[in-house]
Amino acid sequence: MVLRDITATELYRILRFGEVVGIPTLNKHGDWKCKIVFRLRGRRTAGAVVALDGRKGLVVVITVEWEDGK
Repeated sequence: MVLRDITATELYRILRFGEVVGIPTLNKHGDWKCKIVFRLRGRRTAGAVVALDGRKGLVVVITVEWEDGK
């Protein structure tokens, strides 16, 4: 997040208001993985790749990135 200049508040906005893109996949650990994207106000569109750990009831953020690759 620091390298991409995305704050924790912006990450929360992505997770709360964003849309899942593509089809969620089941990884080898039995967790669902998906990408959520959201256009941050005054900024660009950002995405967060997350895994949903059903055993522990956790959402694990794998990475956060800008969608335009700049």
